[in-house]
Amino acid sequence: VNVAAGYHFTPLVNGQVTQLGGFFTGTKTVKLFNKATGALLASATVTAANTWGYTAITPVAVQAGTTYTVAVYLAGTGGSRRTTLSPPFPRTFGDIRIEGSTSTATSTTPTARPTNTLTDRMLGQADVVFVPSP
Repeated sequence: VNVAAGYHFTPLVNGQVTQLGGFFTGTKTVKLFNKATGALLASATVTAANTWGYTAITPVAVQAGTTYTVAVYLAGTGGSRRTTLSPPFPRTFGDIRIEGSTSTATSTTPTARPTNTLTDRMLGQADVVFVPSP
């Protein structure tokens, strides 16, 4: 199954996303979107081997209180997931709050952006490196 999967997050302070990545196997595309507008803010090719992998990007300024989406595009293989999260989302990690996981099928539309919100599992395990503004 071809899917794009990741999570929606809201920074608690202004800052920058400096890397895109995730936990998967193979070379995948990871994208960063503004959740409300759907604007593509960054894209990176990331390689991992059943571990966390990251690729530096031109830093993207993100604003406190605005929700963003990060998603890994899985071409049928190499994905990972965590089910039955306890406690469920939303959850705060450092200076960002993960609102929920998201996924969408990409078999017929390879560039589709995931928009749904799941609070009890993490699909795709895409990730960002967030650096708060000084």
